[in-house]
Amino acid sequence: MYINFGHYSGVQPLYPLFIQICRKCFGNGIYLDAVSFIQGGLALVGCICLVRFLDKSFRLENGSVVVLFLFSLMPYAIEIPGHVISHEIMTEGLSYPLFYFFVLLVLKALIEKKSLPLVGAHIMSLVLSLIRPQMQFLFAVVLIIGVYMIMKKNWKRKIVVFFVSFVMLLGVCGLELKGVLWIDGVYERVFFEGHSQNSANYTVQARVLYASNAEDAELFSDPVMKELYQKTYAKMEEMETTWRYTPNNLWRWKHIVGGTGMNSRIVQGYVEEYLRNDVGLTKDIEVEQTKNKICGEMMNVLLKKNWGRYLINSFQLMPSGFVASVLFQKEGFYVLCHIGTLLLYLAAIGIVVLFYIRRDLDNRIAETVLLISGTAIMNVVSTNLILFGLQRYMVYTYGMFYMAMFLAVRALWRKYGWKFRKK
Repeated sequence: MYINFGHYSGVQPLYPLFIQICRKCFGNGIYLDAVSFIQGGLALVGCICLVRFLDKSFRLENGSVVVLFLFSLMPYAIEIPGHVISHEIMTEGLSYPLFYFFVLLVLKALIEKKSLPLVGAHIMSLVLSLIRPQMQFLFAVVLIIGVYMIMKKNWKRKIVVFFVSFVMLLGVCGLELKGVLWIDGVYERVFFEGHSQNSANYTVQARVLYASNAEDAELFSDPVMKELYQKTYAKMEEMETTWRYTPNNLWRWKHIVGGTGMNSRIVQGYVEEYLRNDVGLTKDIEVEQTKNKICGEMMNVLLKKNWGRYLINSFQLMPSGFVASVLFQKEGFYVLCHIGTLLLYLAAIGIVVLFYIRRDLDNRIAETVLLISGTAIMNVVSTNLILFGLQRYMVYTYGMFYMAMFLAVRALWRKYGWKFRKK
């Protein structure tokens, strides 16, 4: 879909535009090689810049620098031996390295206590959101960091400062979210004579269909909508892609993910069939936009009734998302993967608490661990509330998590390790 420049619902504008720019600059013969080269170069530069900043901030030894660099490569290696993500034509090939620059800017703001890098982080979060809609949660990350930094400078008036800064930065985040929709709308109008579409009309609708029941057909007063839902639900029952068929084990997320994807194809197929055969629409762009509107209306009706089951399914997806954010999901010892994930996050919480309460430890490390683990948690929660947490959606902070934990263990060893060995 990215190579064949066209209108695809749910696809943000920057990655297709990036590929088309490469096509114009390098020609049809080698432009895909150029895309891979640029993505690989950005990935390498992003890793190097982040590691160099940490080296400068914490005065690392050469061995520690090498360890951090190896950790930084981890997200790109999750598909090995199949392929390296930075060399593939996929949004993550561009969003992973840009996310490293985002984290670098936020860390620079935190550690150096400067506000200008945070402005850059706002811009980078906007850019990332125009590559992958999932990344809009970064607006919340920047909001929280901004409030934290303001409160840290004005700790004597914490309550007043908190509310004032929160409202101001919330307004900025709201403008950024509007900006994403506006830019997407401009992209649709300029290239496809369409208008901005809400991709959640498909993703959330497919998820809420999974959580629905046969009797929900009575919620629709419009006979057309009612018939579309009845046909969709009958097919879902045939395919066993509703919550009633969710297995009661740790692999339940696979059924939810597979069922959600199948439900999306089922309902969109029936809606498109109705629009082309009964309404008589012929232009693809008209069909797509009308289909998006109908799916959104169906989503709103079903979500009001089934939001509880929808949240339950979201929470059922999250354990696998947390596992994917710090470990691989291996069937042979999957329970151990969950236990290991829990221990890793508990260790991160313990490190943050320890480094904050002990005055002889560098609380910049606590801020680093908290930023990375907190961002990972927000990614898992927000993505599974709207969509589902495939491994490649979850690993943005994968290597960084181990980088931050390594810095903490190194600091503890340097502070207490020699004393412990002497005893």
